[in-house]
Amino acid sequence: MIERQHPLQKTLAVTLAAALGLVPAASARTIKAPTSLPTNSGLVIGNAALAIGKGTSLTAPTLAAPSLMNAAGLPILNTALPVQETASVVSQKTVTALPTLTALSPAEAQGQTIQAPARTVAAKTVARMTAQTQNTLNAAGPVAEASPNAAHSLGGKLMALLTPGSRRASTSGSVLAAPSAKRQLMLSRPKGFNAADDARSANEVTRRAQIQTLDFIAQTFSGHYAPIEWKQEHFGVAIADLKAQALRKIEQGNPVLSTREYQNVIADFVGGLKDYHVGIQFYSTEQSMMPFSIMEAQGRYFVTYINPEVAAAVPFKVGDEILEFDGQATAKAVQELRLEKSRNTLRTDKTLATMKLTRRNRQAGDRVPTGTARIKYAGKDGRLQTAELPWLHMGELIPEDTPARDGGQLLQDFDPFDPNSRPIIDERRIQHPALEAIKKIVPNMLNPTAALMRRGADDPMASDPFAVGGKETFVPRLGEVLFQLPAQLPIKAYIYKDEKGRHIGYIRISDYVQPEMVAEIFGKIIEVFEEKTDALVIDQVNNPGGSVFYLYALLSRLSKTPMKVPTHRVLTGEEEAMQMAPILGIESQITSDALAQQVLGPSMGGLPTTLKLFKKIVGYAKFILAELHAGRRLTNEVAMMGVDEIDPHPTQQYTKPIQVLVNELDFSSADFFPAILQDSGRAQIFGTRTSGAGGAVRPTQFPNQFGIAMISYTWSIAMRMIGQVIENLGITPDKPHSLTANDLQNNFQDYKKAQNKAMNGLLQGVEARAVEDSILAQPEEEAAAPPADQNPTDPTDGGEGGTSTSGPADAE
Repeated sequence: MIERQHPLQKTLAVTLAAALGLVPAASARTIKAPTSLPTNSGLVIGNAALAIGKGTSLTAPTLAAPSLMNAAGLPILNTALPVQETASVVSQKTVTALPTLTALSPAEAQGQTIQAPARTVAAKTVARMTAQTQNTLNAAGPVAEASPNAAHSLGGKLMALLTPGSRRASTSGSVLAAPSAKRQLMLSRPKGFNAADDARSANEVTRRAQIQTLDFIAQTFSGHYAPIEWKQEHFGVAIADLKAQALRKIEQGNPVLSTREYQNVIADFVGGLKDYHVGIQFYSTEQSMMPFSIMEAQGRYFVTYINPEVAAAVPFKVGDEILEFDGQATAKAVQELRLEKSRNTLRTDKTLATMKLTRRNRQAGDRVPTGTARIKYAGKDGRLQTAELPWLHMGELIPEDTPARDGGQLLQDFDPFDPNSRPIIDERRIQHPALEAIKKIVPNMLNPTAALMRRGADDPMASDPFAVGGKETFVPRLGEVLFQLPAQLPIKAYIYKDEKGRHIGYIRISDYVQPEMVAEIFGKIIEVFEEKTDALVIDQVNNPGGSVFYLYALLSRLSKTPMKVPTHRVLTGEEEAMQMAPILGIESQITSDALAQQVLGPSMGGLPTTLKLFKKIVGYAKFILAELHAGRRLTNEVAMMGVDEIDPHPTQQYTKPIQVLVNELDFSSADFFPAILQDSGRAQIFGTRTSGAGGAVRPTQFPNQFGIAMISYTWSIAMRMIGQVIENLGITPDKPHSLTANDLQNNFQDYKKAQNKAMNGLLQGVEARAVEDSILAQPEEEAAAPPADQNPTDPTDGGEGGTSTSGPADAE
């Protein structure tokens, strides 16, 4: 008997049978289905991207018998009549070409009596369809544990079973029949239904646009991301798996993912590649910050900087330990932030997450807090205290959750039960700016995520010693300062005397994106240091990377012999080939340094332009074209831009021992700088392992409707001279030192002690420098100057012979 069948199957069978005219509606009037039937033109069954996973309770599709109360004028069938291909359009009260079909008003329907033969036909029809539905569900197994694809497949089978003749075949599988006068009963409906239908359609358009945007991003990485094989082999990362995970989340949106939710899904996809060069940025103004910074050492967390403008209002001091942040143990709060943005290198991930404790930016995909945060801390005296500080919050000005716009393509031939019906999207890439052809192929090695963390001069936290790309760092004064450059110059540099009386230069490289002029200043400093120091310390901690030519320009001034550079496997294509044509077109015309400089300028990022450099670039262009002709988009190894070794600068060369300070916040070019010096045996590397952003990065913008401003991907993967990939592995220091709790509480004294010890080992046998040979020595011209009464220059007028703006600094 029908009453003994499963109620879900019975509901499905009776509802669809009545809706399509296979049984009298009166037979179905007493069935209580869970939801209402969408009564628009055409038939829509449930959520078009329904995804039921493990742990999700099964709910019935959006099906029910139509209600007579809110479907005035719905015709009541007094005979079981299948929908015919030749059926004409039915008006609200009349039916043409269907003599057995009579349209009744709701009042008339109340007194309508269903004849016995009709009841018998209805019972048999429902029984047959119920049995078929039961068999299909039994064969499918537990629906609550089915994958999204399996759920779609089941829905398609039920749809085909219960709606015979209402589906047609397509090249990509079975799809819902398009509205047609020959197939649809065009009935008048109240405006309420239209509004609901419009919302449902808008949600589906938005969902389809989300899927297409994901498809584009996945195709971009599939076609242009160089380290695919490396990631698969060493980390089990697969783009297809990451895309499938993202797709499941999109399909589970109910009714559809919000803009923020969708952005988080895409950010998770990007982060899953475990690559610091792979980034995503969103159009957003929302951000929040606290007026202090925190850093970790030995599993403990300490205040390292407080905004001086509001220091009086902050209850704790630099060096105080933060025990709890916003109701959580600080370590747990950091762990949660780290898992949100997990990339690859544990120490780098942890440090980035610690920095985000007090600074969040939605542009980088962060979840931005508001209100206040309760902070438990301990002073240096060990006394525990609690404070509640407000987040300094900038609100969101960019509108969100605007429905996607569809020009008629997103839902064309779309089957909600068939994931294979999604149209394939051709990749479209934004061309680079129309600069000189040579400038177009200069690789960028700047970490986009780290670049977002850089702080301008007007930022109240710009002097934070852990700010990425900052002129100042946590590295303390390393000895008695004898001389320092004026603060107005873009480079920080000084000379200090160590405990044994040797004179050592210090120079800060904050990033590798400076103008060529800064490379020239660097060279002038090197000239002085070569003469006046016994060794050189290069501080490049917290360095986000930058231009390969600026990197080479600085390195050219640090050796008297050529230095080999890492080789790259480059992911290339037709765009790059097009950019090579102008270079090869003028090859025969460039026959001298002067002519090369007419094309490239006097220098490339500070690296002097020569005929030799131009010929290397021409060789690189020919190599790229040859690889494409050979059918290789991921090339064999090649020196980036053809520069296989860095020639010494003709006049500015440092020949004394060098020590490079590195840490886990060194990215990209800041990975390559210590790698080249270490592989050449030219420098001692001190600190913690670099991040391992080992390639060139390319940003890409593309049209979308979800606030995605830019994505970036790695288009080369670099190999060191020692045969080791830089990606994910970074540069391991010769002399490792991790910050200690004592460092963060007492001006980095342990760091200074370890650095001095490593420098002593580097300078074994070097004696103290004599005063007459030091920076303190009186210049010869000054010693030979005439007496004051014979010197016409007023020492206070700022002219020649006046007081110098630089000189010996106060010892610290």
